[in-house]
Amino acid sequence: MTSKTPSSDEAIDRLRESWRGKNRLSAEELLKQHPQLADDPNSAVDVIYAEILLREEHGERPSKDEYCRRFPQYYEPLSRQFQLHGALGHGVLGPVGPAPAATTTYPKKTLPASPESQPAAHSLKVPGFEIHEVVGRGGSGVAYRATDTTLKRSVAIKFLQAAGDEHHKYLLREAEAAAALVHPNIVQVHQIGDVQATPFLVMEFIDGESLASRLQQGPLPASEAADMLNDVALAIQFAHENNIVHRDLKPGNVLLDRSNSPHVCDFGLARKLDSEFTLHATGDVVGTPAYMAPEQARGESATTAADVYSLGAMLYHSLTGRPPFQAATPWEILNQVMADEPVSVCSLNAAIPKDLDTICTAAMHKVPYRRIQSAGDFAAELRRFKAGEPIHSRPVGRFERAWKLCRRNPAVAGMITVSVLALAAVAIVSVLSQQEISSALKQTQTALLDAKTQRDVAFEAMDNLVHKVHDDLEKHEASVEARGEVLHSAIEGLQKIIDTGDSDPQIIMTMAEAHTQYGFILAQQGQNQAATAEYELAVAITESVEGDAARKNHALNLALLASQHLRNADLKSGLDVSQRAVEEFDILAGEFAEDLPLQLNSFAARKTLGESLIALDRRDEGLGQLEKARSAVREFLNQSADHQIAKRTLIEINMSVATECFAVAKVERAEAALEEAISFIEADPVGIDSDTQLYRDYLICCQLSGISKYSHGQYKEAIAAYSVTKEGYERLIEKEPTRPGFPLKLGVVSGYLATCHIAINELAEAEKHVQVAITQFTRGMELGGPEYRVQRSAIAGALGQRVDLQLRAGDVEAASVTVAQIEETLRPLVEKYQLQSMQTDLLFRGELLKGLAGIESNADPNQVEVTRRSYLAWQNLFAGDVSEFEECEPQLLADIAAAQHPIVKSSLVFTMALSRGQYFQRLSANADSSPERLKTAEAKAIESIKTVIAAPGSDPKFYLGAPEFTALGQTEAFRAAFDSK
Repeated sequence: MTSKTPSSDEAIDRLRESWRGKNRLSAEELLKQHPQLADDPNSAVDVIYAEILLREEHGERPSKDEYCRRFPQYYEPLSRQFQLHGALGHGVLGPVGPAPAATTTYPKKTLPASPESQPAAHSLKVPGFEIHEVVGRGGSGVAYRATDTTLKRSVAIKFLQAAGDEHHKYLLREAEAAAALVHPNIVQVHQIGDVQATPFLVMEFIDGESLASRLQQGPLPASEAADMLNDVALAIQFAHENNIVHRDLKPGNVLLDRSNSPHVCDFGLARKLDSEFTLHATGDVVGTPAYMAPEQARGESATTAADVYSLGAMLYHSLTGRPPFQAATPWEILNQVMADEPVSVCSLNAAIPKDLDTICTAAMHKVPYRRIQSAGDFAAELRRFKAGEPIHSRPVGRFERAWKLCRRNPAVAGMITVSVLALAAVAIVSVLSQQEISSALKQTQTALLDAKTQRDVAFEAMDNLVHKVHDDLEKHEASVEARGEVLHSAIEGLQKIIDTGDSDPQIIMTMAEAHTQYGFILAQQGQNQAATAEYELAVAITESVEGDAARKNHALNLALLASQHLRNADLKSGLDVSQRAVEEFDILAGEFAEDLPLQLNSFAARKTLGESLIALDRRDEGLGQLEKARSAVREFLNQSADHQIAKRTLIEINMSVATECFAVAKVERAEAALEEAISFIEADPVGIDSDTQLYRDYLICCQLSGISKYSHGQYKEAIAAYSVTKEGYERLIEKEPTRPGFPLKLGVVSGYLATCHIAINELAEAEKHVQVAITQFTRGMELGGPEYRVQRSAIAGALGQRVDLQLRAGDVEAASVTVAQIEETLRPLVEKYQLQSMQTDLLFRGELLKGLAGIESNADPNQVEVTRRSYLAWQNLFAGDVSEFEECEPQLLADIAAAQHPIVKSSLVFTMALSRGQYFQRLSANADSSPERLKTAEAKAIESIKTVIAAPGSDPKFYLGAPEFTALGQTEAFRAAFDSK
């Protein structure tokens, strides 16, 4: 008589029983003993998952890869199970309350945690605390209310359910993330520790209920929901500014105190943005299904955009009383999150204001970079709603609604996809003719005949958008917005084709190219985070396709991604990716020596590598790579003298060489590279009037020419060159007023113009240009949004020029006020990048200047006095009094030698160099000055300049930036001392 086949529940019970003893059964053994269970994938996965949970209870960390290797026949269901395991493996920390129905779904079979893994309150003794009842449970731990017997306050103590090295590391990372966040709407972590081999956290106790419990009673009034989510969003924005993403925002992780104020808790899933370690292996789903962003549901890394999505989902739930997605199982919810659009808020309740519906939709866009850009912006939208002001988010347009309808109704999508794409293309692109519109309509009608034709015509339309239409728009200088819309339409259309299961490599490669071009467009619009995501997508796509064409495109996409990292000031990533690109191009170049485009792309990749090294202060290595790239292009042109793309590449490389050589005062090398770049621009058959990119290169060369003239003391000529550049950028701003890059470049040129006018003592004119620079930098920041806040350093630099002007004019009091403005401008960067030493320096300089101006100051009187002596000596030389400087020079040198404070010492050294330069200038203008006296003054001035530029972080071109060195710069001794080769 054959034994009865057990149910999966009975098999799991048997498995658990065996693990309580020494002879532990494995999932393989059970399935081999009961082949009927093995034949049912659902039952088999239940048994396998039971083993996984048992291993975790015993401190192990089983991986998806291991189980997919052991059970390849169940690859798909096992992969899904691991995703669900990651999604549901962490829970709520806070007061216990009834959870919403949609958040209480679990995998088909789960094992209750073993009793020994749930520490009882009475068995736990934490020194200094009296532990009371359980107030919260989650996958990562159990929380108790406790009393701090020293401070006499209630706290929450959270224990991890099991000990072990990995759990200790987990705790430390959780504590590091949460303890760093001191904010009124974030639950504060007070202490970490370990008791009975169990790590714990001591946290602020919130005496109230969770938002999840509150929503069990029904939706919140619109005004209350807006206030609640505004506070939560500001807390999350604070976390983001500290480089921490929550990753599991949901109503259960928001605790409400007695005054109804929200407090965000359970940063157990949070991770630092710059950390190399994540709590889950790549590809795991992390978060709670109903509130997680689509990219999280796909197992991708969560960024700040994922938290913005979760904020939108929480607002949705608060307004409607239900999550945006509901289903019988978490896996179905995950599928909805990735593929479907939620029912609109107003459809569920027509009384909800339309603006709140729009905010929800904008925050929950499937595409991360098309969401509301930050948690702070989300909060600002809610405040605008509350104030009765227009919100910035726009309702979904007809085009996007059509796509969302297609996503929800695949059968409809098959019939209307091509027509929507064809009509969208011709509607967006103003340069297309009526004849092309008619042609597109005919293609649409033909496409409806059968599925194959539909696919072919759809791809042809998308390929046309990516290549011909986009190129035509660029040629006709269409706005980046129009070009971006075309590419976005192409990407969505191509994705629809791919979603049908079509894996034609040509379609996949066109999609990669569309992402690349769209990344370029987004970068031009200042959306650098979104641009980086596009380039990363292109890299991932080309890496997944086999064949030589994909390998070539992959290397190119790596080079483009490296350039984008540099644009983001992500220097380490820029170097790593550019090195990978060069390595791949070197291999390909050996295999495909006759492939000219490949060779040219390899030169551009090496240029990016050089720029990456320079950005990391490895200047000699970087210039070496640039020179290597330049030599390679020259050799290429020896074989293909008329190759226009090669000439353009050489222009770009020469501009980089010139820029970097000027930066380290290698003037002759810089000028040689600049001359070659200009010669190729002038010889280009297209001409700067017909080619936008060539015109921009021309403007950069004009700017570099200004630097060249300036370096030789030819200030009037430098002003003329800079003025051409300034007019060019003004023209570009007029044509494309929404691009942030052009105002920033105009600000830089205005700063150069100010420096030139300072050099010839035209201080009023210099102040005008300083104001233009500040205005343009501010405008560029406003256009670029949060990602351009780093440009505050440029504003601070322009204000620094203003301080120089004010000191030259003798207005020390105004200079002290401007220094305070610099400190205020840089404060957000100080807080974000931990630049407290910079802030301290600025505050100190401000106090010194107050002392000089006779204003009440906290500066040391002795430090003020030595600074005043140095400043007055410099000012008297400007007035023509050389005798007083000669008398006080020994005292000034003694002051320098005695100075202890580094800022005071560097200030005295700097002013001494200016004074000695001005002293030589006065002597040179006096015909009675003896050669010996001039020679001595010249030597002292050169010595002082060398002392200044030897200091760490000093400008190697210091001697080029001040009118005090005009006469000195004409001497042979000066040229010998500062060889510009």
